[in-house]
Amino acid sequence: MDVYKKICSAYLKTNKCNEIQFENSKLIHNCAKDSEQKINRQILSNNLKRKALEQLSERPAKLFHDEMKKCNVSTLTSSDVTYIKNNMNHARNSIHPKLPQDANEIHNILSSIEIKTFKGENFLMVNDPLNGFVMFSCDENIKFLIWPQIEIKGYIFHLCQSWWRKIQKIGLATEYSKNDEIGKYLTYIFGLPFLHPEEVGDVFAIDLGELKPENDKLTEFSDYLVDNYIDEDSSFPPKIWAEMTSSAQRSTNACESFHSKYNSNFSSTHPHIYTFLDVLKAMQLDTVILINSSKMETKIIRTATKNKKKFINNLIDKLNMNEISKLQYLKALANKFKPRN
Repeated sequence: MDVYKKICSAYLKTNKCNEIQFENSKLIHNCAKDSEQKINRQILSNNLKRKALEQLSERPAKLFHDEMKKCNVSTLTSSDVTYIKNNMNHARNSIHPKLPQDANEIHNILSSIEIKTFKGENFLMVNDPLNGFVMFSCDENIKFLIWPQIEIKGYIFHLCQSWWRKIQKIGLATEYSKNDEIGKYLTYIFGLPFLHPEEVGDVFAIDLGELKPENDKLTEFSDYLVDNYIDEDSSFPPKIWAEMTSSAQRSTNACESFHSKYNSNFSSTHPHIYTFLDVLKAMQLDTVILINSSKMETKIIRTATKNKKKFINNLIDKLNMNEISKLQYLKALANKFKPRN
């Protein structure tokens, strides 16, 4: 490490242990000694420039405040803080080429640089300037995503939330919370996702139809369900959201978890392309670990999930052995999994 001052001809060199390795003969000098404020500012600035380069996706403000806890801040001023933050930004900008000014420049940059994962795989699969489309992935990820027998199923939580919001909009929220005929009918609706798709229409029209009280708002809600969810020609027919299974995989928790972690890696809502690429490649490391984990035969299942599966399986077994009717099956599941207001 070189230690010197621009206006001074004296200098010395030290190693990583701060042991002097070399010094010139002009160590006697008459230049003014730096103030404690300037020295503290320089120490903090150097530390933060290094961390800004080591932790590219971390917010500069967080790095700054974390380092402030360990340094002498008694001499720092607002001007020093501005100086340090500018140095952090300059350090980060110095390791990347000129930033693109429009979408065409972004496509040109992506075509000109080699984008690889930490395992050396090509990470840019599609770069289509004509349609403004870019796709990042690698062969390992794509192969893992090929499921020939996949079936698309809706997330029960979001489905029930949609129905619950409609109940609130129509003005049936108060009735829903009551233990009367209207409240029970509305509750039983939430057992429909646990039926076979081909059974939903008959159970809704016959079994639940016999329990439906005369009420204009209730009729409006029933028509809404038929038009949007029950009818085979509706926007979301039963084959999308109904399934007689205890599977805990009918959720978007994994996707939501990924996006939450992905978004937390950015220090601004509009990161530049180089920061974006750094984060994507870092996230690919997590993806590799998840792919490896998915191949394990034994998976850890939470106790709450085990109890939920056991509860549903017991009811399915009783239904299959004709120990309970479809309506009883529906009621039990609806009371267990209905939205809580």
